[in-house]
Amino acid sequence: MSGTPARAALAPGTSGACRPLSRSGRGGTPAPGTSGACRAFVLLCAAAWLLCSPSGSSAQSRRPFWTERESYVEDNWLYAVGVAQASGRDKGRVEALESGRQAIGDFVQLTGLGRIKVETLREYVEDRGDAGVDVYVLLRTAYAPLMRFKRSQDADALRRLAEFQKQQESTLKAMKEQKEKADKTRADAAGLQLELAALLRDIDKVSQGAVENVRLGMTEVEVSRLVGPAVLREKCGTDSALNYRKSWILFKSGVAACRVPTDQYNSPCMACSSWGAAPLR
Repeated sequence: MSGTPARAALAPGTSGACRPLSRSGRGGTPAPGTSGACRAFVLLCAAAWLLCSPSGSSAQSRRPFWTERESYVEDNWLYAVGVAQASGRDKGRVEALESGRQAIGDFVQLTGLGRIKVETLREYVEDRGDAGVDVYVLLRTAYAPLMRFKRSQDADALRRLAEFQKQQESTLKAMKEQKEKADKTRADAAGLQLELAALLRDIDKVSQGAVENVRLGMTEVEVSRLVGPAVLREKCGTDSALNYRKSWILFKSGVAACRVPTDQYNSPCMACSSWGAAPLR
């Protein structure tokens, strides 16, 4: 039942049980007992209207209008609403204030308000019983100082970004220089390796030519004078061997006896009659 029919029943001059009737039913003096029935009907309608009234059906209808507002600018002021659900009023107020400051920051794209002054204009607390409370706060701050603060923050962010980019460029430049030095070092090393290989080839060529001039019966001293210092010397009892990279000279009882290619050499004790050994003349 809506509230409108109840109000219509209370209006004078309308049809219904409360219209005064005469004994004959044509108007005039009310019939006996009519006034009591009328009062009962009026009370019934009033009770129905109260029960059907939306004033007690939703807590939202009791909230102030500003609790539903988004952040907005008006007369050089920025307004924002902070909302929080908490177990108690004090905790809810703190969280709602933080929520409102966050809303102000979001409106102008700031991550923090610094020392910007923010005023609390209104506060509304809605009790949710065992579930706690809903706290609403209406905040405002002067728009012009806020925008000046934002511009300074933006300029500072751009400055830090420029410094970061400069550091990156410096780091990349240093890395490039290090790479160039490393490439040059590798190139130099490769060049040295080529030079060393050429030098070894020359040494091998000279030493091989000299080794071929070693004669049967030469001592180690005589061979060293002819060919040069050996790369390696090995001894086995009274026998010994001198290595000249690609060849070994075997000495039996202290004198040169044969020549053995390095890939077929196994020890100073091997016989000159072994496979690969070439007796000296």
